[in-house]
Amino acid sequence: MNRSACWRRAMTICKLLARADSVKGGLIVLGSLHAEMSALQEDRAAPLFNRTTDVLALDHLDIASLIELLQTHADASPQRLLFLWNLFEGVPKFYRDAFEQGVLGADRAPLLKALFFSSSSPLRGEADNWFLRELRGRYDMLLQYMARRGACGDTWCVN
Repeated sequence: MNRSACWRRAMTICKLLARADSVKGGLIVLGSLHAEMSALQEDRAAPLFNRTTDVLALDHLDIASLIELLQTHADASPQRLLFLWNLFEGVPKFYRDAFEQGVLGADRAPLLKALFFSSSSPLRGEADNWFLRELRGRYDMLLQYMARRGACGDTWCVN
């Protein structure tokens, strides 16, 4: 996101905040709930149809924004950029989670453990859902394959 886009968003937020005392309520929806809330507001038969008063579209971060973020808070090497993009794409929440956990600049293993695999990891549920989405119902085929091949230490045997 370029600086002028950031400036426009900041100005939009300031305008909304200026009249915040006259707004009786509000709802900001991020992540996976977004599709469900959109359906509730856009379907003519839905209870919230046509009740949206303001819309602020927040896009994913672009590569230039991520490079700036990494230059400010971590190592902006191409390897780190590619690693984080493969994990998070441009979803701002995931980068914020990495920053708040103190692992935005960490090596791969500590970052993965802190964000996905520890009991208190902020993205643990996301990791579980991602795995199920990627398999798209083929998990039984994967489990059968694994059962037939067996495990060899930390890697799967391939004959």
